[in-house]
Amino acid sequence: EHGEGRQIVLATGTPRKFAEAIAAHLGIFDRVLATDGPHNMTSGRKRASLVAAYGDGGFDYAGNSRHDLSV
Repeated sequence: EHGEGRQIVLATGTPRKFAEAIAAHLGIFDRVLATDGPHNMTSGRKRASLVAAYGDGGFDYAGNSRHDLSV
């Protein structure tokens, strides 16, 4: 994906401090969208954040839960 000029984003409901540690360990993500304080980054909020950053239909998404179908 990086070779095609695409960003790889970790979008997760995991708390930010853990998500950033995972992203740093793996070294493949350009950006992290994660739960931050009272803002739980799950389904609807995850979709809204991705649309705000990349536009409606401007991203591909792979989830791990039926709750991610709305993304």
